[in-house]
Amino acid sequence: MSDIVAAPSPTTAAVGGSAASTAGRTAVLALGLFTAMGVGSTLAGLLVPSVGEALAARQQEGSAGAAAVAFAALLQALMLAPTAARARPGRWRAALGIGGAYWLITPVLMQIESAVFLAPVLPDGFLLSVGISETVIAATAGVLAATLFGRRAGESAAPRHQALLDPNVSVHGWVARLVAICVIYILLYLLAGAFIALRDPALQAFYDQIGMPSLGTIFGVQALRGALWAAAGALLLGVLDANRRTAAGLVGLVFTLPVTLLLIPNPIMPPEVRSTHFVEVASSNFLFGLATAWILTRRARGSSLAQSRAPAPAVTEQADPSEIH
Repeated sequence: MSDIVAAPSPTTAAVGGSAASTAGRTAVLALGLFTAMGVGSTLAGLLVPSVGEALAARQQEGSAGAAAVAFAALLQALMLAPTAARARPGRWRAALGIGGAYWLITPVLMQIESAVFLAPVLPDGFLLSVGISETVIAATAGVLAATLFGRRAGESAAPRHQALLDPNVSVHGWVARLVAICVIYILLYLLAGAFIALRDPALQAFYDQIGMPSLGTIFGVQALRGALWAAAGALLLGVLDANRRTAAGLVGLVFTLPVTLLLIPNPIMPPEVRSTHFVEVASSNFLFGLATAWILTRRARGSSLAQSRAPAPAVTEQADPSEIH
């Protein structure tokens, strides 16, 4: 895929390009996410009080909570900042794309999994409570990441790279890609489960007590989740101003967001089960993110040829050194 790459000017190199500036903005993003986690949890507790009471009765690791939440917020900032720094001009576009992807990944995709596999041990209203909390965090993540790292619409004459999602792909082509992504997701899900999750006796014992859904239910749910993951990937790719390889790496990174929540102690899932899921999800989701981005960014037949014959842009800009590398 050919990319329009712009070359940096000495003026832009001096603006916000230092490592200290990047670290400072990342710290502000982490602080904002940490605050949003607290606000979201408080709001959810007020709106669904029965959940907080039920969880408090089972809570055994509360002393480690604040430090774990802060660490999770920092990891999320490190995952989201590179994507925001490479967003196409227009901060609202970046905010909606990043916030929307975050929302699909955490309150939607993770809670579908919880509803299917953990329903017997979840207090009434738990999924609603998490949905409220994570929606607050998703909105904060999108707005803050775009504000701190994104480019204003008038800041650049044009994007530095061509759009990653090819508008020339037919409806049939998109359907075929969606099917391929769902199949790959199911395969990676099963492989990670067989070679990582189910090899842990503690995890097996935990789910044996709860009871596992039927194989048909598992396949159906994971096919649906594969389609939602594809939607999250498309949201990210729609705002990224990067080459294909960089975009794939960034999508893979953002797809590992769920592991940050596995670092936070909770009264539902024991630490040994969370640690095994951490390895399982981190490895499979990153690989799945790479595959999803690579499939979605494939050019339609004839697109590359047409672009190679198009005249090169008269003026090129350099990459903004304020981006995270």
